[in-house]
Amino acid sequence: MRRAQLFGLAILAATVAASFGLDRLGQAQQPVVLSVPFDRDVTLADGTAGTLDLAAGLMARNPGYRAFIEGHTGNLGDADANLDLSRRRAEAVDQALTEAGIDGDRTEVLAIGSAAPLDRAEDESEAAYQRRLGRVEITLVRE
Repeated sequence: MRRAQLFGLAILAATVAASFGLDRLGQAQQPVVLSVPFDRDVTLADGTAGTLDLAAGLMARNPGYRAFIEGHTGNLGDADANLDLSRRRAEAVDQALTEAGIDGDRTEVLAIGSAAPLDRAEDESEAAYQRRLGRVEITLVRE
């Protein structure tokens, strides 16, 4: 199985696991973290609609939750370019939540860039893979 397929399966498994906890979210003390993958640049990967719908649904049913939307990139490459890319990706997710009816006052966009990569690349080929499958983390936290 290719890395992209494995990554897609991991996202699907995380989304399904999160959906099982929906009835208990209002009682949860721990944040809920969802991952939104990107194919390249600021193009959302196929299959992300379910994750975005899940995040919007959780927030709609739980008005006491805020979303911190963190854009991450890999650890290689120009730091300023990585920071800009992570910001644009996080803003794309924020826009999708706004279009789904979530008030912008309940979301916060954080550009992390390469300061805290979700994956560390050892060489340029791994970095190229990371750029193709970058992601944004949505952390839902009770206010």
